[in-house]
Amino acid sequence: MNREERQFAPYEPLAREIEKLVDLVQQSQQNQYEFMQEACKLLQAQQEDVRSLLARPTTQEQMQEMLDKALEQMNAQFKGEIEQQIPQSGVITDAVPIPLDQPTGPNAPPAEFAPPEAIPVVKPVGQPTGARVRFFHASPNTPGVDVYIDRKKVAEDIRFQGISDYIRIAPGRHRVQVFPYGKQVGALIDSNLTAGQGQTYTLAIAGMQREIRPLVFQDEPSKTKPGFARLKIVHLSPNTPAVDITLPSGKVLISHLIYKEKSPYLQVTPGRRDLQLRLAGKKDVVLRLPKMRFDAGVTYTLYIVGLAKGEPKLSSELIPEV
Repeated sequence: MNREERQFAPYEPLAREIEKLVDLVQQSQQNQYEFMQEACKLLQAQQEDVRSLLARPTTQEQMQEMLDKALEQMNAQFKGEIEQQIPQSGVITDAVPIPLDQPTGPNAPPAEFAPPEAIPVVKPVGQPTGARVRFFHASPNTPGVDVYIDRKKVAEDIRFQGISDYIRIAPGRHRVQVFPYGKQVGALIDSNLTAGQGQTYTLAIAGMQREIRPLVFQDEPSKTKPGFARLKIVHLSPNTPAVDITLPSGKVLISHLIYKEKSPYLQVTPGRRDLQLRLAGKKDVVLRLPKMRFDAGVTYTLYIVGLAKGEPKLSSELIPEV
């Protein structure tokens, strides 16, 4: 062994190990390349399968159904996790008014507020097709909400005592969901509304948050007698007992209106009118409604909201049906 060979002899084992590492790296690179080729082939095959599935109408419907079920499961899971905070969904039902006893004799309403039977029905001419619905927030302790019809947002951040514009919808059955503002899980309300051709509705988001529910009231904006206004009253205060709606003189216009109930329509002479809410059958005034303005040819709904005891306090909202 010459001098040069003796000089490099100690490094031969290291050189052999380096050669082995180089071989391993090359083999690894080759394996990675082959793996990537197989992965690309697999993805291409899956892409063709997806395109084939999407081309089938029946498959699209099945995928939509799967998506709907997944969203419902998410809502159900969310409710289960925060059951103490999110109330159960309500069921939308048409709120049919209970016939109210109309006072007669000396307690009969004055001419400014004629009883319902005195109101002639004027049939609308050329009424647009379809139906309309708006949303009124009457839940005292529920923050702002977003409203969806058939998974499409139609109203955003409606707060207590707020109301949306009328939204035109097709006649038939529609899914209505009410979510906390800015969210799409944990629906406060998830139910159905069946709309009739040419009908107009107000859906009230009513009750305390733990007992929140939707109440649907039919509006009649086109039946006002020329030269007069019309008015109905809706009781949406959860802890206020039955009330009478009276004039300051004590004459009763609507008697014994209970929570979640609407009155028949009254015919009103245009101008400013003072009204009062009294405990049913008593003289105790729970809310004064001064100088409410009624314009000719306009139909109004007076909503009684808030709390008789607690915050927010008992109040009213006079809203035209336009």
